[in-house]
Amino acid sequence: MKLSICGKGGSGKSTVVALLAGEAAARGYRVLVVDSDVFP
Repeated sequence: MKLSICGKGGSGKSTVVALLAGEAAARGYRVLVVDSDVFP
C-alpha cells in the first residue's frame, strides 16, 4: 500500500503520518516514510 499526504504547512500532516506509520508497524507491516518538499 502506498499513501501520499499533502496539504498546507502546519496542518498536522507529519503528525498524522507518524501515527499511521506507528500503527502500521505495530501491526507487522513494513513501513518506509519519505518526507520531501516541493520547490517552485
